[in-house]
This record gives sequence, structure tokens and C-alpha cells, in this order.
Amino acid sequence: MADVDDKPGSGELIFLEPVFLTKVWGGTRLRDLYGYVLPVDEKVGECLAISARPEGDCIVKRGRFAGMRLSALWTERRDLFGGLQTDTFPLQVKILDAHEDLSVQVHPDEGYAARHNGGGKNECWYVLRAGDAGRVVIGHEAESAREFAGLAREGRWGELLRSVEMREGDSFFIPAGTVHAILAGSLIYEVQQSSDTTYRLFDYDRLDGGAKRQLHVEEALDVVVAPSRPVAVSPVVTVLEGATRTLLTRNDFFTFSRWDVDRAATVPVDAPFLLVSAMEGSGTVNGAEVAAGDHFIVPSGVRELDVTGPLTLMVTGP
Repeated sequence: MADVDDKPGSGELIFLEPVFLTKVWGGTRLRDLYGYVLPVDEKVGECLAISARPEGDCIVKRGRFAGMRLSALWTERRDLFGGLQTDTFPLQVKILDAHEDLSVQVHPDEGYAARHNGGGKNECWYVLRAGDAGRVVIGHEAESAREFAGLAREGRWGELLRSVEMREGDSFFIPAGTVHAILAGSLIYEVQQSSDTTYRLFDYDRLDGGAKRQLHVEEALDVVVAPSRPVAVSPVVTVLEGATRTLLTRNDFFTFSRWDVDRAATVPVDAPFLLVSAMEGSGTVNGAEVAAGDHFIVPSGVRELDVTGPLTLMVTGP
């Protein structure tokens, strides 16, 4: 039986209702794969699965906190999150459906963002579907920031951008300052700091509502790291009784793992709280029914999860 302390409400998994955002590059696979109810005839690019951001503040689906937004829960019941001392909920989990190429972009680190009224953003991608091209843009070929700026201003993207092969199950850590673009056909599970500060370098001159989307070239050039040739994350696989844990990244901002549970397993909770998404299969977690497409928070006070499967869980901790 799962180990839970006696703090009121601490043992209850907090299931959230995702928020869906339409994007010029979005598609319909979030409905097709996970049965989500999406706006009719809309290009849905982002499922904000666990989010307290203003553009997508998830609502608790059921239980004693039903109807509360995650931002309010964070403010009013910090005990559920181990008393973590940050002003806002620190992380965000998304699923991105790239029916078309996303813009070439870069995110700032916390220092630059703070000076420009934004938030820093480091993120990690897990590839759910690689698409026909099986590639993603991460990093660039310039040896210096000056060389990068020159090639970017001349629009020589084919020479500048670094295209990387990817397959289903690959993962990539994208530090702040890394130029990147998710390409058409990709379906990506993304864990990130809770920030929407994005500087677009190039958007293929496409139109959104009859106008080109805003670019942020000068800001992007300020924060681009050079040289930049990141590689795919080397996962650490641990085979346990009834489950396999694949550690995808452990960095200064979050820890991100995939748990593949066969029939039954115990998953330890080694963080103040956990963000969990079911991506494949169905089963139970601490007695609650869980299926692919469900997202929930494991609050402080829960020391382990009793999981039955087959079930694949993406697990993030601060």
C-alpha cells in the first residue's frame, strides 16, 4: 500500500483538466491519439497538460480540490508542494502537435529575462512521434555570436541551423540560449520552466490571421549561445521489479524520467511533489484509474506510488 503521511489531503492525487491552445502550426492528433475534446476545425498545437501559466491555468478535475485552478492551489495550499518557496508554480508540462514547422526560436536565461520583464526557460523534449522527416533543429554551425548574427541577418538558415536526426523515444535537453525548431510531423512531450518568453528568429514568412507573426531578432541575437552543438540526452536505464525507469535528464531546474510499468510496481517519490502524465496504456496509480492522456500531480506527503499496468508514465520533479 502506498506510504502516505497523515497531513490532511496530502495523499490525494490531483488530476488536472488540460488546456488547449490553437497555433498556426497545429493539427488534430491530440484528439486522435488521446481522445481529447478539441475546438472544432481548429489547429490545436499545444496541450498544456500541467500548467499554472495565465495563458493556460489548469483546473482540478475531481476530488476535494475540484474546480480550483492550479495557480490558486499553489498560492493557498503550498503544503501540498513541500512548501517550495517560489512566487509562481515553477514548471510546466506540454504536448506539442507540430502539423507544420514551428518557428526558429530561442529562450533567454533567467538573468537576461529578469532584466527584460520575462522568465528564463530551459526545457527538455521527449519524442512521442518523430514524423516523416525524423529531424529537429537544435543548435547551429556558427563558431561565434558575430558569425551567427551575420548569417542570420542574411537569412542563410540552410547554412546556419543544425538539423539533428530523431526517433520515437529520443530526448533532448534544450538549455536557454539554444536555437531550436520542432519540425512538421513531430509530436513532442515537453517539460520546461514555467515561462513563455520566446524570441522568434525566423517564421518562414507565413501568415497568421492575414499578418506575419512578430519576430524578436535583436533579443534573440542577444541570448544565442555560440558555438552550439547539443546532442541527444543519454538516458540512464534502471530495471526494477515490475518496471523500468529511464532517467532522461537531471538538471538544475527539474528531473524528468519515463516509467514503464508492466503489471505492478512501486514508484518512489523522491521530490517535494511530482508531475505525472500517462502516455501509453491504462491501469491504476494508488487505486485511481489512469489511462493514456491523463495528467496529475503527486502532492507532498506521498512517499511512493503503487502502479498497475501496462502503463507508461512521464514523471517530473522540481
